[in-house]
Amino acid sequence: MSRQKMPKVCPKCNEEYNDCYWKWCKPCNSTHFKNNFDKWTSRNDTIDKFIQDADDSDKVIEWIPYDKFQDIKQIAKGGYGTIYYAMWVDGNIWYWDIKNQQWKRNGQVEVVLKKFDGIVDIAINEDFLNEDRRS
Repeated sequence: MSRQKMPKVCPKCNEEYNDCYWKWCKPCNSTHFKNNFDKWTSRNDTIDKFIQDADDSDKVIEWIPYDKFQDIKQIAKGGYGTIYYAMWVDGNIWYWDIKNQQWKRNGQVEVVLKKFDGIVDIAINEDFLNEDRRS
């Protein structure tokens, strides 16, 4: 059964939005992201801008500090990097909780991390960053 796309009105900004399942109001969530931009950095302007341009719940990318991962285990090594399995403590963003003024998250989730070995200054461009968004 697919989720229906029926407009809903955001209780905060009174704008209509279609992603009722995820409670994703683009104007409000963009504002919440922007209000947090000064609290983190990847130390790479291209990556930071890419993360800041997320426009819906399926395309959200956030900078996750290393200490938000637990039980990190190496599962493969080769080529240009090392692959790890880990538990992301908080989990991904689901929607903005208006009452508590914070992101509602899905909770602990399994993730795969990739560390590029021996690369000091990787040339990061839009094509590289968009690779995962295409799937």
